[in-house]
Amino acid sequence: MDADEFLHSINSAFAAYYPQSGLVNMCNSTVRSLLAGYTSSSYVADDRPPRSVSCPQVVCLDEGSRGCFPLSLCHAKDYIDQRVALVGDAAHRVHPLAGQGVNLGYGDARELTSAMVEAVTEGQDVGSLRHLEDYESRRLWHVLPIMGAIHTLKHLYGTSFAPVELLRSIGLQITDAAHPLKAEIMTRAMQ
Repeated sequence: MDADEFLHSINSAFAAYYPQSGLVNMCNSTVRSLLAGYTSSSYVADDRPPRSVSCPQVVCLDEGSRGCFPLSLCHAKDYIDQRVALVGDAAHRVHPLAGQGVNLGYGDARELTSAMVEAVTEGQDVGSLRHLEDYESRRLWHVLPIMGAIHTLKHLYGTSFAPVELLRSIGLQITDAAHPLKAEIMTRAMQ
């Protein structure tokens, strides 16, 4: 694809409108109405047709600036070995949804630091395999469920099949209305 076609493709994607089915919209309105009686959710229903919005336009490309980065799910078999620990994208790579890749990487750095401090405090080598195994175990318990959730969300949002759209929309509305559940999800995602 030449530069002009590429620019057109990017700008078309910014401006694209993806309509939902009438049945999905009707069911969403009903669920919002039901939830409004039980919660003070910050979500405001807006069933109006989309208005014309001026989207940003990409007007030029720097020569040689285009690249291709696979959006994939990847997980290392082991995070550690003697005096070696993998963190962030070296240990696990997730789809770029809601910045969770960087949150997982920060959590890895925090837990690895904790394991190293614990080793030194106990008079052990900073790269002690026992302490690195603790790091790996703690991170696996956190990372694998998050990776599964991200992978599921990628597939839920990768379809326009009306029943899936409906379940996805209702699930989000209920999660938004259930403040303790929403707070727990947000807390876990930030670890």
